[in-house]
Amino acid sequence: MEPADASFESCPATGPWSSTECLELLTECFRRFESSSRPGRSVAVLASVIHSAVSRAEAGEYCHGNELPCISLTLVEKMVSGLAAQNLAPELTSYCEELVEVLFRHMDLMCAIVHSFHSPDQVVSHLAAKAASSYVSYQLHTSGTLSQAWRQACDRSFLTSDPSSELDACMWSLTAVLKRLLKGSRQDLMVKVLETLDASVCVVCSRFLPLEQDSVHVMDHSRWAATFCVLLNLLEALTASAALHTSGIKSQRLTHIHSSPLLKTIIRCSQYSVKKSALLLLKRVLLQKPGEEWLSGGALLSGVKNGHHQDARVLAQSVIQAVTTGWLQSVEVRAGSFFGGTCLSSEQRKDCVMLRAVSVILLKATEVHIEAGAPSGSPGVAPVLENLQTLWNFLRQQDVQMQEVSHSCSFLTLLFMEQDDDLMEAAASLLSIFLHCRTSIGPDSSEGHDACVSGCNPHCHFLLLLHSISYDHSILLDFLISMETCFLEYFVRYLKYLLSDWQGFTQACRKISSQSNCSARTPLAVKMDSGCSKLTHSVDPGIRLVEYESSEESDLEDMEVTQGSGPFPGAGASIAEQREQSDGQVSCRTVAQAVDCLCQLREVVARLHAKKLFPYNPSSLLRLLTEVGNK
Repeated sequence: MEPADASFESCPATGPWSSTECLELLTECFRRFESSSRPGRSVAVLASVIHSAVSRAEAGEYCHGNELPCISLTLVEKMVSGLAAQNLAPELTSYCEELVEVLFRHMDLMCAIVHSFHSPDQVVSHLAAKAASSYVSYQLHTSGTLSQAWRQACDRSFLTSDPSSELDACMWSLTAVLKRLLKGSRQDLMVKVLETLDASVCVVCSRFLPLEQDSVHVMDHSRWAATFCVLLNLLEALTASAALHTSGIKSQRLTHIHSSPLLKTIIRCSQYSVKKSALLLLKRVLLQKPGEEWLSGGALLSGVKNGHHQDARVLAQSVIQAVTTGWLQSVEVRAGSFFGGTCLSSEQRKDCVMLRAVSVILLKATEVHIEAGAPSGSPGVAPVLENLQTLWNFLRQQDVQMQEVSHSCSFLTLLFMEQDDDLMEAAASLLSIFLHCRTSIGPDSSEGHDACVSGCNPHCHFLLLLHSISYDHSILLDFLISMETCFLEYFVRYLKYLLSDWQGFTQACRKISSQSNCSARTPLAVKMDSGCSKLTHSVDPGIRLVEYESSEESDLEDMEVTQGSGPFPGAGASIAEQREQSDGQVSCRTVAQAVDCLCQLREVVARLHAKKLFPYNPSSLLRLLTEVGNK
């Protein structure tokens, strides 16, 4: 026998154990488990010590601080998780199976664990929640049954709905169980859990997010904020669970149903972390990406996207109504944080995560609202454009760099260039909004609107994107191959529109490329000097993706964005006559750069497809790129 066991042999084999002896035994067993070795003590002895330690925690009796219950709960959680993952050595597996059988079936350890949920020690309460969720998931997978003690504890806590460590632990453990089921794609087990706790979960959500008008009571103290953030995580897991099963379970729709109270909480709560968490939840739900890191495979993501279209419309309508009544003006955006802390300088940029979230929420909600149609028909152009203008004004008020923007289309790259997935989502939404407005106005309408004024000229967006990546086709290829953005969908739709409006594209090239009227220059990622200094790339002010051989070629990188024509019917170009010739030359160069980039992309995609190295069939995309190259 190893020397480490000598101390255990000196411990009494029967009778009461001292806390020191228990701690030594648990520590040694934990070390052996971590090294994939079978513990040196019998199952009966270890089970007795673990049950005693957890029961003492339940009664609030701590020895050696909270070490005994913490190491006991952690050991239980790791053993059960190891059994569930089936990654333990055979000898250790049989030991753990026997230990779990004794603890949970003969000693009823789950009752002691759930009673530890309301422990005043937050660490003990959280570790109890982890241990409970591990065993609930394991029991579901092995026997298909749900722990009665855990279910009753959750029901009791949810129906009471008072902010407490017990409520936090119950919601956290349910969230953890749902995450495990999402990863394992177990629809039958997901239905069992949701149907069992559906009513009580709806009660706790209504308690924190009441639907009654003006009845959202936000309690600005740390206990409420902590519980509310745990609730937000649970709401995301419930929404994501719709990927596995979507029929008749109300709790899966709670985020959509209670979207209006969520929006009110964002502006009424003084806890910035709560505001941000709620806003990001709404963003993920609107983008149909709740819990995407938990879902198993692309099929589940498509399941989320195909379900609850009516709920998406409800959420979009809540956002549109809130913006119409001045919600944006009440959204707090603090200074952005970085590794050195938070800078309070007036020149410090605001929290871009919040700014991007607000922008994506409004743009996506507008797109969904348009696609769904108003009760009396498709939404009119005026309200849509008014909401866009409200968003641009909000961004100008919040960010000092955006105050200098005179061309609203440049907001897209200025705000989103550091976040590819959000950039593509925003561009796709703006394209949908633009096409809706263009269709509603009609080609013969005398009330044409300049798309650039409203910031939704798709040609400007695409050209600004190309400029920001130095017309590098390899970056576009990365976007096409990546599964993390919706670039393919956006790109195909834009190319179809480009082919139908080549004149609008060349007009946008003229505006983007013009080097006159230096005062109208717009920064893309960093502030410009007051003179006619050149724009720096939004990728990095000090890094060039393409090296130029002469300053003449580098000058093509200069961009001027002026208020002028757009592809909306009735809009016309406004270039000074004395500049027409030179601007025409620059416009041709920009058109050539853009088309050359797309032609290079087509060649690379075709070559990869011929070698069967492209991840999907790009035939339709190649046809569109060929047509663009033939223009």
